[in-house]
Amino acid sequence: MDSQTSKVTGPRAGFAALGLALCSLGSASVLAQTPARTIEIVVESDRAAMETRARQLNLQAGELARQRRFAEAVPLAREALGLSEQLHGKVHPNIAADLFTLASLYRAQGDLFNAEPLIQRAIGIDRQLYGQRHPEVGADLIVLGQLQQGRGDAAGAERTYRESIAMLGAPGAPASYQLQLAQAHYVLGMLLRNQRRPADAHAEFAAAVPVLEREAPAMAVEALLIMAEFERTNGRQARAEALLDRANQLRSR
Repeated sequence: MDSQTSKVTGPRAGFAALGLALCSLGSASVLAQTPARTIEIVVESDRAAMETRARQLNLQAGELARQRRFAEAVPLAREALGLSEQLHGKVHPNIAADLFTLASLYRAQGDLFNAEPLIQRAIGIDRQLYGQRHPEVGADLIVLGQLQQGRGDAAGAERTYRESIAMLGAPGAPASYQLQLAQAHYVLGMLLRNQRRPADAHAEFAAAVPVLEREAPAMAVEALLIMAEFERTNGRQARAEALLDRANQLRSR
């Protein structure tokens, strides 16, 4: 769930720390005599140290995750999130990124109960930052859909994936989101295939493959093989062979 943060955050934390240090010296008059510029330097120094610590924690959490030591990575990611909240408040791109990091660690352990609220909060932040239907929100929704699918809410996941596709594929959406759009089609295709809706799944894979062939070949191969099987099952052997050839070409790269 959300990290608990101190009541004294950001610049206030710096002033509080400075005040305690001065009191410990027994010099009540020192604070009044300290130039404002000196206090600002102390506060900025604190912020820089916190930012460095947050980056280090995220790097350490990432390394542990690569070693599949997810339970050990979670406290580090939570601490990084807490520091980001102290530095940036409640709405900031860094906080959304940290929420996704922490959620991914819970998800890797199969803990969808703790992962989903973090994703929902991150999506809320991105809606405030970028707009309700910005492609960045559409990319976020892919992760939410996967969580919904993981806990058995297939209907909710399908709605979420389709909403994601609508945002990522909207007229004027930046080309930089084409991979995420292809991924959204792919995961929706997989969901529909699992629901025994092969024709609907085929259409989603067909939309995804052109970009996946270039950007994510392994996903493209899997989609092409499924599409080839659909064509073969429906008596279109020539189409099936063409799709298999494309898959084999990708494998040989």
